Amino acid sequence: MSSTPVYRGIERRRNPRFLHACPISVSLTQRGASVVLYGMCGDISEGGLCVYLMESLAAEQMAELDLKLPNGPLKVRAQLRHCVDHNCGFQFVGLTEQQRTQLREAIQKMEPVIRPA
Repeated sequence: MSSTPVYRGIERRRNPRFLHACPISVSLTQRGASVVLYGMCGDISEGGLCVYLMESLAAEQMAELDLKLPNGPLKVRAQLRHCVDHNCGFQFVGLTEQQRTQLREAIQKMEPVIRPA
């Protein structure tokens, strides 16, 4: 059973998550070299997103994420908060007001993530 409180099947979080499957590139530094990894975005919120990558990463790394939203491309800085079984949770860092507005508008067109109650 999840430790995240659930309300009518929708998770109660600071920023609710919404389904958004799209390709994503993750630019970061590994072992002193700049690398770009490619994966799939699984869900997104105003605070961050989940990315499925082919390799696991060490938490707390900073990265630049490049993805497409329904209202256009978005490039943001984010910090990797956790990565388990190739599911990596990133928290957005230093969003501009324009980026926040773009995220809010895009999320309004998405379906919420529903978890079993």
